[in-house]
Amino acid sequence: MIDPARLDAAEARVRDDLLAERTPTGHCWIGQLSSSALSTATAISALVLVQRHAPPHDRFDGLIADGVRWLTAHQNADGGWGDTDRSYSNISTTMLVRAALHLAGRADEFSAEMAAGQRYIDSQGGVNGLRARYGRDRTFAVPILTNGALAGLVPWSEVSPLPFELACLPQRFYRFVRLPVVSYAIPALVAIGQARFLHRPPVWPWMRWLRRAAIAPSLNVLRTMQPDSGGYLEAAPLTSFVVMSLAATGRAEHAVTQQGVKFLLDSVRPDGSWPIDTNLATWATTLAINALAVGDQDVAALGGLDWLLACQHRQIHAFTGAAPGGWGWSDLSGAVPDADDTPGALLALAAWRDAASCSAADRTRIHEAAATGIRWLLGLQNRDGGWPTFCRGWGKLPFDRSGADQVETPKTPLESLDEEARAILYLARHRGTIEVKAVNHAFESSERFLTVCVELDLERTFILKRRDDPELTVRFLDGFRQLCIAGLVMHHIFRDFSLTRRGFEVARTIQRDQVPILRTLAEEQVIGDF
Repeated sequence: MIDPARLDAAEARVRDDLLAERTPTGHCWIGQLSSSALSTATAISALVLVQRHAPPHDRFDGLIADGVRWLTAHQNADGGWGDTDRSYSNISTTMLVRAALHLAGRADEFSAEMAAGQRYIDSQGGVNGLRARYGRDRTFAVPILTNGALAGLVPWSEVSPLPFELACLPQRFYRFVRLPVVSYAIPALVAIGQARFLHRPPVWPWMRWLRRAAIAPSLNVLRTMQPDSGGYLEAAPLTSFVVMSLAATGRAEHAVTQQGVKFLLDSVRPDGSWPIDTNLATWATTLAINALAVGDQDVAALGGLDWLLACQHRQIHAFTGAAPGGWGWSDLSGAVPDADDTPGALLALAAWRDAASCSAADRTRIHEAAATGIRWLLGLQNRDGGWPTFCRGWGKLPFDRSGADQVETPKTPLESLDEEARAILYLARHRGTIEVKAVNHAFESSERFLTVCVELDLERTFILKRRDDPELTVRFLDGFRQLCIAGLVMHHIFRDFSLTRRGFEVARTIQRDQVPILRTLAEEQVIGDF
């Protein structure tokens, strides 16, 4: 058994380390996302194409060289690249890196790395393998192939056209037209769709006319969606795909392109790499608050409530058309309210409300913000009962369809417990006294296993083990673990435990025929009636 003093010391050390990671103002946690080969490759491609199509034509040479150096230093042993410097290789990132090195004019210099990358791509099935990876979802395959086409590695005939003209519709109609990309990828739909149209126009004259007429109004949609930071979703890849597509079609000096470039310049790291997103400050902060609250920290005394409330979106969001009330992953302008971060914020506000030093005035503010957030979440729910990430009813693509990670199906305590856990509850329903102990001097190792023992009365104890069946002993230990996690058992001192008040309530709902596993054990131990 682990010494409780060691656990207390470890908890205190981890808590102190977590508190030390707050920003200098003490209001939030920011953290740092891993550097990303995917982000770095797309950013290089974007900067190369901007300076190629607009003077001065060497202004980003230093950044491009640093990015190339970082990429070539982080190639995996199998010849591919992964999303981050610690990720397994994947065909998507490897194709983007090869495109970036080609556009940067460094393919010959790094011919060995390029050849190894191509071998990896071939082993994954090439263009067909890329398409197979994403299926009907064009959100990723089309941008990747577009980047390859801009580098001259992929023919434009391999790039599927995107109906960018649909972006000119009012946002409330997007979910009815079954767009081929997920809801957060409208900027890519517009910019990449235009690039593909201008490099390989459709055969039909009426379609050429329609899409040519949609160029200007869809660019206005791009401008409206672009946040003050210039980075769509605060994400280097999405922003880079927009920038490279516009630059390659003669709009290198367009306001959207220039704002996107500003974002890329602001987010590059000293080692020449880019992260996948600027930060996850809201997400990190709510996780920290919730963790500290579980450890009995008075989170209201930490400060930062104003910051968290200010992260709640109070207006219709320009990017997704989301109603007011949700939280995004960051306090930065490119964050979008979603069904991941809003529940995390609501849980953190609940912890704040219940903290000892929370004032009555702050509780009122919390209740108002939480009510708005709950209404927002309920309004996001899909018709099938689940929740998407961003937008209700858009379709069946990832992030838009209901996700199992967004929805927790409520279970009664009994439904979530194995039979062994129910058996422990049934035995303890009257006295509630439980011991977890071992026989240190037993000869056989299985006899020395920790064992759950339930006190039936002052003279009888039910021992939940069988000498010739060590697995049974382990199953009851696992059942006991389930009871602890569910809050149905509490620890007193050393090896002594008891049911909690809720534990007694649940235990008294269990019938003997629900725990047949006890019948044989009772006969073996000559327990009699239990």
